[in-house]
Amino acid sequence: MKKGYKIAFIGTHGTGKTTIAHQLVYELKKRGVNADFSEEIARRCPLPINETASSDTQKWILGRQVTEETEKSYGCDVLVCDRSVLDTYSYQVSLQGRNISWEEFIKDHLKTYDLLIKVPVKKREIKRDGKRSTNQKFQLDVEENIETNLNLFKPDYIIYSGEETIENICNKYLKKIP
Repeated sequence: MKKGYKIAFIGTHGTGKTTIAHQLVYELKKRGVNADFSEEIARRCPLPINETASSDTQKWILGRQVTEETEKSYGCDVLVCDRSVLDTYSYQVSLQGRNISWEEFIKDHLKTYDLLIKVPVKKREIKRDGKRSTNQKFQLDVEENIETNLNLFKPDYIIYSGEETIENICNKYLKKIP
């Protein structure tokens, strides 16, 4: 079985990544593409997340994320991921500081994404969902670490400003999908 095209949305919590990712999967399926979705792993984590997350939390999330991405990417033409390993590492940096032993792995795994789409923080209140933090200071700290890590690892990515439609993104960036 051939590995599919893999797209990941990157950004801190509360930016609308999940909604946009679902819209992209819908648009792809509408076009007849066999697309699948990999939800944000942190929501399934049995350990504390957000500001009280430990290094073990981040290890659990990273391991599950890589496993799920690998499994699902071989069962579809396009896998849309609600997060990337860069996000997980950015939470790690925000909470426990840099972990040099992780960085080579993160850099290497970033190469498995065919398209990264960054969804920046918008100046608005974070919607309460019962799971993710509504602390804007924490959100902005993670956002800053995402930016730092984008500069460190230098992956190719586009920024989703909200002005461009998902349909336009498909037309512009996803022409080489099998």
